[in-house]
Amino acid sequence: LEKDSDAMIEQLRSVSKRRIGEKIATLSKKELSKIEYGIKEMLVLR
Repeated sequence: LEKDSDAMIEQLRSVSKRRIGEKIATLSKKELSKIEYGIKEMLVLR
């Protein structure tokens, strides 16, 4: 049973990674720069 759930989790991870990749591929330069800025801000605030 545990192996089944592990396999399911792996499958979900690969699907979400693919979807995230597709989303990133369709982002505009402006959106990317906003995300980059946000990430940098978060890193500085830590």
